[in-house]
Amino acid sequence: MMESMVKCLRALGDENRLRILMLLRERDLCVLEVVGALEISQPLASSHLAVLREAGLATARREGRRIRYGLSEEARRGGKHRLLKLVADSIHGEPLIAADRERIAECAAFRGDAACDKKTLAHYHSQRSRT
Repeated sequence: MMESMVKCLRALGDENRLRILMLLRERDLCVLEVVGALEISQPLASSHLAVLREAGLATARREGRRIRYGLSEEARRGGKHRLLKLVADSIHGEPLIAADRERIAECAAFRGDAACDKKTLAHYHSQRSRT
């Protein structure tokens, strides 16, 4: 139990992982959606998601060729839920968190029913940079 909580606290000690968790509280995401929302590289996003999984805060499930990430049961309702809720409540109003939410919503609206893939993400970024 102690080791699990230490991993959880270490995972929460990184800004990008906190940002990812705040998005995962709203809905499941693929790694490319994380890349689009946080504007970080795919390897960095994958690395952060691996740390969150190792800490018991996130899960991964295969959906066709993609892997979807979501909050773990423990992060939703278990022992880590209270800690995550406390952290989320304290950073909810942060402009960076609001901007992440806005970008993920824009990306989802832009994508529509299209696949979550690198081509769609690149097109989204090119459209976004024009505005």
